[in-house]
Amino acid sequence: MSDQGKEYAAFIAAELKVEHERRGTVNSRSAAALTAVTGLVTVIVAVFTLVFGREFTLAGSAKVMLVIALFAMLCTAGLSLFAGLAKTYDTASTDTMRAMVDSHWTDSEVSARNITAYCNIRTLETLRAGTNFKYRILLIAGLFQMAAVFALILCVAFGLGVAAPEDIPSGVTTGALRVVTVLLLIL
Repeated sequence: MSDQGKEYAAFIAAELKVEHERRGTVNSRSAAALTAVTGLVTVIVAVFTLVFGREFTLAGSAKVMLVIALFAMLCTAGLSLFAGLAKTYDTASTDTMRAMVDSHWTDSEVSARNITAYCNIRTLETLRAGTNFKYRILLIAGLFQMAAVFALILCVAFGLGVAAPEDIPSGVTTGALRVVTVLLLIL
């Protein structure tokens, strides 16, 4: 009995296990992101009702910020749902597995280990590519979620009259600098 390739086969099997766990994690995170954005909408409605009252109507910059925040939250929700969709990956076909127990049943352990490792590598390649794609989608969803939070902060600031667009110095032109400036004005 030869131990040839045993370490490689064990390593590949362990990598496949880790990748399946990563896939489970990314699917859980996409569900959590969707739950978070849903909770954020609920909190927004509650805060606006408490702070502004039922009869308050947003106007001007506050209204624009609210629309931007809602759009960003919709993007977050859509991207989270998209990231959570099943992404296919290759596995050993039924025909390949039948051949393993039929015509290849008498192969040496080294040959069997080699074929099994090859099948695991193919699954690992496609599984990893799909999981990495899902993580990229979740990253974009997270950026939209941060944009929504910043827009809500600005909406509340403008709605309460704590800051106004004209309070932002004219030299500040980029979006990120404008947000930081408004946050500093609020604090």
